Amino acid sequence: MTISNAFSFQIFSARDFPPVSEQLKTISSLGFRSIEAYRALYDEPEVIRAQLDENRLTAPTGHFALTALEDEFERHVDAARILGIQRIIVPSLPFDERDKDIAGWKDIGRRLEALRQRTVDLGFAFGWHNHAFEFVALPDGSFPIEHILGDRIDWQMDVAWVAKAGRDPVEWMKKYRGRIVAIHVKDLALEGENESEMGWADPGKGRLPWDEYWKAAEQAGATIAIAEHDHPSDYERFAKNAIAKLQQLANGDAA
Repeated sequence: MTISNAFSFQIFSARDFPPVSEQLKTISSLGFRSIEAYRALYDEPEVIRAQLDENRLTAPTGHFALTALEDEFERHVDAARILGIQRIIVPSLPFDERDKDIAGWKDIGRRLEALRQRTVDLGFAFGWHNHAFEFVALPDGSFPIEHILGDRIDWQMDVAWVAKAGRDPVEWMKKYRGRIVAIHVKDLALEGENESEMGWADPGKGRLPWDEYWKAAEQAGATIAIAEHDHPSDYERFAKNAIAKLQQLANGDAA
């Protein structure tokens, strides 16, 4: 598979720099062709859709909290339809729900599978986005991510979180080849750097071997690349660096 060059931007990265209307203008002007939506965009989806159209952007993926989908399924599905979202992604769990035993993780997997069936029946694809907690080994040697994904849940791999957890993203890409539909592209700063940005770095400005990861992601079946930074001090700087790195990776140029 080949990752599309219609690169996406996780708009959550710009949450500290409102308004959304200006964010979309900036993102579009830099060369992004789509965004990944998150909860702040679902209250007025018609307004956001108009702004997306105005800036020639699409929103093929969106993050939706597990409990939000369970508690207000129709409202969130309606928002997804209005925004043109094709893939509904559950992005995480609350901090106080990340310490579970095997049975607890299997239960999360069952809840996700129930939602997958409902969303797929309506024409959506459905998946999970990881952080680091899914890669803490359980007593039997298994990992939470395995119980979360089960046999059918698609995976939007946040590559940097896998690396931050001390695991090899390439090995996990190989293990889940055909199940990884999208990747989040961000970077880890060198030790002791970018502490004001929680140790994250713009893609290509950190220590991760993104040329290797990109090739492995394509071999695993990913077709969507989404730039993200969890805590940028300047989202426009991040967006500029991210689009440059994405273009370099897509062109196969040496870093």
